[in-house]
Amino acid sequence: MNRKRLRRGVEALWEAADEALWGEGTTREERARLFGAMMREAVARGECGSRKGEPTLGERLKALRLEQGMTPSRASRQAGLEASAWRSWEASHRVPSVRELRRVAGLLGPGTWRELSRLRRRAPAACLARALATPSPFRVARSVGDGSEAQEAAVLEVRNLDPHLRQALETWCRETRGTAEETVLADALERARGLDEVEREGWIQAVCAGIQLEEEERT
Repeated sequence: MNRKRLRRGVEALWEAADEALWGEGTTREERARLFGAMMREAVARGECGSRKGEPTLGERLKALRLEQGMTPSRASRQAGLEASAWRSWEASHRVPSVRELRRVAGLLGPGTWRELSRLRRRAPAACLARALATPSPFRVARSVGDGSEAQEAAVLEVRNLDPHLRQALETWCRETRGTAEETVLADALERARGLDEVEREGWIQAVCAGIQLEEEERT
């Protein structure tokens, strides 16, 4: 086959796909803006731990609970857990322990354990991404500022960070900035919010790289 003709055929295919995706008459600036929005969405999904459309632990917990026709309060009560803890897992603000997840799986069905434990291993990145993206009161840190009131608010919110994430963030701050005080943690989180999508994803992975979730108990 003629190489030049093959190249033209490929170009025509891309042109057809381009027109079908963006529509005829779309300017280069509009296409760049739309493509940027698509990339931001893709990065956001990646930050929350999704792989090939796979849900986060929190999303899967919510879906399984709804399949059982239960509210968070009822599900947590039947599993012998705190309702606030269950809600924090679904919202990707906290990571359940192995013992807690076993109770959840026992309620939602023994066949859910393998899937939920796999999603749990990626949950810290989802929690940190949500902490950076979710508005108050679940935002972990606001601008520290000069005033004592603003500084205290930032410190109090940092204390609500998932313990696994807090420890990893403290380690990251200690290694990169020489200290791990709460005001430094708040400042690090606030700076992370100002990064572009790709840089923020890399920062999340760097912080979460050292997290060691407790392993399943051996009997």
